[in-house]
Amino acid sequence: MNLDLDFKNNVYEVRGLKKGASTAFALEEALTLNSENNLSVFLCDNYLSARDLYKNLTFFENALFLTDSSLKKKKVFFCEEIIPLSLLYEIKTEKDAVIILTPASFFSKVPELDILSKSCINIKRGLKLSRDKFISALISYGYDPVSQIESQKEFAVRGEIIDLFDAENSSPVRIDFFDEIVEDIRYFDLNTQRSVKSIDGFTVFPVKEGIYEKKLNLLDITESPVFYVEKPKTELQNFLNHDAGNRTIYLEALNKAYKLFYYDLNELKVYYGDESFENSKNAYILFENFNDVNFIKNFKYKNGQLNLKLIKRVFSGLIEKKYLIILVSKNEIHHQRLKEIFASVQLDKDKTEGRFHIVIGEISAGIISKKHKFLIFTGEELFREHINLIEEPPYKGSKPDFFNEISELNPGDFVVHNEFGVAKFTGIKKITVSGAISDYFELLYEGGDKVFVPADKIYLIHKYIASSEENSPKLSRLGNKSWERAKIKAKEKIEEVALDLKVLYAKRMTGRGFAFSEEDEVYREFEESFEFEETEDQAKAIKDVLSDMHLNKPMDRLICGDVGFGKTEVAIRAAFKASMDGKQVALIAPTTLLVEQHYNNFKKRFEKYPIKVAYISRFVGRGEEKKILNQIKSGEIDIIIGTHKLLSEKIKFHDIGLLIIDEEQKFGAMQKEGIKEIRSSIDVLAMSATPIPRTLYLSMSGIRDLSIIDTPPAGRKNVITDIVGYDDEIIKDAVFKELARGGQVYFIDNRISHLDAVFKKIKKIMPDIRIGVVHGRLGVNDIEQVMHLFYNKGYDMLLSTSIIESGLDNPNVNTIIINNAENLGLSQLYQLRGRVGRSHLQAYCLLVIGCGLADLTEEQRKRLNKVKEYSELGAGFKLAMADLEIRGAGNILGGAQSGHIDAVGLEMCMQMLKEEVEKMQDITLPPQINPEVKTNLSLYIPDSYINDSKIKLSIYRKLANCNSLDDVEAVRLELADRFGKIPETVNNLLSVEELKVYMKNSRVKLIEIKENEFIIEFHGSAEALSDGLIRFVNDRDISSEYVMNFLGEFIIKLRPKKGPTPLDKLNASKIILQRLYSYVNI
Repeated sequence: MNLDLDFKNNVYEVRGLKKGASTAFALEEALTLNSENNLSVFLCDNYLSARDLYKNLTFFENALFLTDSSLKKKKVFFCEEIIPLSLLYEIKTEKDAVIILTPASFFSKVPELDILSKSCINIKRGLKLSRDKFISALISYGYDPVSQIESQKEFAVRGEIIDLFDAENSSPVRIDFFDEIVEDIRYFDLNTQRSVKSIDGFTVFPVKEGIYEKKLNLLDITESPVFYVEKPKTELQNFLNHDAGNRTIYLEALNKAYKLFYYDLNELKVYYGDESFENSKNAYILFENFNDVNFIKNFKYKNGQLNLKLIKRVFSGLIEKKYLIILVSKNEIHHQRLKEIFASVQLDKDKTEGRFHIVIGEISAGIISKKHKFLIFTGEELFREHINLIEEPPYKGSKPDFFNEISELNPGDFVVHNEFGVAKFTGIKKITVSGAISDYFELLYEGGDKVFVPADKIYLIHKYIASSEENSPKLSRLGNKSWERAKIKAKEKIEEVALDLKVLYAKRMTGRGFAFSEEDEVYREFEESFEFEETEDQAKAIKDVLSDMHLNKPMDRLICGDVGFGKTEVAIRAAFKASMDGKQVALIAPTTLLVEQHYNNFKKRFEKYPIKVAYISRFVGRGEEKKILNQIKSGEIDIIIGTHKLLSEKIKFHDIGLLIIDEEQKFGAMQKEGIKEIRSSIDVLAMSATPIPRTLYLSMSGIRDLSIIDTPPAGRKNVITDIVGYDDEIIKDAVFKELARGGQVYFIDNRISHLDAVFKKIKKIMPDIRIGVVHGRLGVNDIEQVMHLFYNKGYDMLLSTSIIESGLDNPNVNTIIINNAENLGLSQLYQLRGRVGRSHLQAYCLLVIGCGLADLTEEQRKRLNKVKEYSELGAGFKLAMADLEIRGAGNILGGAQSGHIDAVGLEMCMQMLKEEVEKMQDITLPPQINPEVKTNLSLYIPDSYINDSKIKLSIYRKLANCNSLDDVEAVRLELADRFGKIPETVNNLLSVEELKVYMKNSRVKLIEIKENEFIIEFHGSAEALSDGLIRFVNDRDISSEYVMNFLGEFIIKLRPKKGPTPLDKLNASKIILQRLYSYVNI
């Protein structure tokens, strides 16, 4: 279908000379000239162009010089793929607005505004709203009731609180009712479930299909919109090529709706020409005489240093001519750096006052206007660096605590009790003892025997993980010695493993490594050339690595981070430091494709520095390889990148100082032995998104250092994942949707023998799409050619085996279809899904199964469900642990030890290993005290407060992990925030936990709160605190209130001279323990 618009009479293109900045200002001018109170619609070429325009317009709206800007009177909206219902609702009331659309969002179907208005609910603070009717409305709107919200279109009810993840919101909200009044509304964090920001209100829209029919177009529901189009001829044509549908009528309407728009582009220039006036005394005059003068480029000498004299001359000249100069920095760090630089430029303060500003903001490129006499340019342009515009969410989500999520328990799971052995967890029971109610965990043992574990002793039980899925545990029998014998045997084997680790650790500790130099100005310049802003975790990982490199012992660090979270940049920083200090660097990757990608990335990053990068793979001919080997040996090559071939004996390094291992878990046993040999003598940096269990646990146990990057880049979205049976229409729909928005598709089938049939099947249903095919048996040149064409959009789809799973980065591919997904491993599926979603677009993953759901094995079903369940950003760590549960933990300690893992479970094995590691590292830890409080007060979480057993378990675990009063207060605040007013029995629980904090720090193992006395029993290690205990016994305030007796060497009985009421007992106990702590104060 061809796009036929009458360009000559009534259509003008609005073109940005560079990245949309001038386009944005041209549009702003047009909006100012257009005084009509109409909706203004700007149709962009693609998502990136639309996003940049939105950011630029937002900047101009707030820029200093636009005092009379029409934008200050208009709302600006940006629509990615569809027009959100929330935006349509605002259009009804905000007719004088600006909407920025992509072709996909322009053609999206919308409901009638009147029907939309009647079917939504406006929630505001102070609103009178029946809680029960609101819940009924949410169900009728298609929202799913759950115990805890994890994704959109869900809601959870807890007393007077309703949590809701509205389909139109990027963040979930918490609605706090008081009777039938909306008392408060807050955004909350999905990871912590804690509130983060109060808001005034929001609108709830239906999500169920059929409530209203989406059959209209934006043109149908708006009155005389003004359209501005960027590159209209190419813009809509690509969209129509793939899925024209029934859109002719909309194009005709669009043609009639265009309003004449023209702006003199000569007044809007971004100066990027090649003219040089470095030697001119009057540079600013030359600046006026040329249309395209790249004066910013000439602010730098060839050696990269800024020409401060030229900057001063040009800027002073512009300011003399009454120009306003605005320098835009992307963050606070860059802002301070630019202020330091321009302090040394020494512009005349009197003349520049009010005319030179350094501001924090986002704009894609600089712009100058003679008419308005202003110049805007960015710090990135000054330093000749790339700028990346990103969207920030309404709040920054916290990091999930992966370690606390390792052992989630569900009724029916097998568990291990430290004292009684393997059992089945059957649920949480309330038991009344001496009139006091408490929660207990019911454990079922062989023969039907049961043990009830008090909820405050949750630390005694752990989820059971065996060496393999096939090895189902045998329930322990109470009353015999088999459990104790199993623990003894497991400990003996753990000690053998620890001896091997001790040798490795000793080599590392005693080995003499190279101490790299501290970071200098050259390193800082390289650091600033990074095109993105570092995440907090990424910055910490870089700091960890550099700190290791400064020491004279070999580094052995694992960087664990999700795909696309920035691990490669950490490696690049380490490689730069090593190379600039005269040491060679080797980077080993598991596939040739990944080797080539690393080579291109490293070469690009180091192109301005005297660092030679090379690579070895089957893409390199024998003659070239021989030459490279000689250059490695002579030291001519600084950084060599390759597969495991780099570990072969024929590779002779001149002076290697750093080994980087990407996706270490993918290497075989022989390669790992080679790595092991190197590890004790040079710095080693390993990177992984889904580390194998052994790697993960060695890092967690302290044998290796571990840095975790679990913060996604700003603006990144979860990949929407679905499990489906093969269906031509589903495949066709997914592919066309991606191609329609200008994207590309991966189609994966891991059997080379299947690819030809799959190719024919796809071509049959979509004959016009261009498909490239790659697999491991193709020749080197063939693979390279196909990948090159695909990367440059010569193909719409790449049909491939899992050869693409490691590290390939193509932000334009945001749909992946994995055929016969049930036959792939968890790590493979996760890595493959990680190939999409590497931009700010919403990405999709279809897990296509080759059989019916009922025909899947239990392991296949679990694996696919885990991939779908863990679709959030940063789920790699969770999946590594899920893999343990599904496949077992046989690889943790080596196959020979798997029987002992089965006997006592993985977590107990790891605890034993941790203790042995601490011994060999000569780590002296304070005694482990798990204090007990005996009282006749009820201590439990009522079902009316928290009904979900998993959430209850989570809260009890958090309470058990409290080591300070701040920890207890954090749980208290979380409970009040998430579940509302805290019941008395839960307050009792919190008070008991406060007592336990004092008890741990005073080495008290038991306090018994009786009717008329308190009994305090100390841990045996309290002997070291004897001086403090004597002072406590002699305390006048204590002796004036209590009669004190010793019942043994470490047991004290205190009888109050005035008997406290039952409720006062906890407070009285707290005062006693506070006084005790003040004396022993360890």
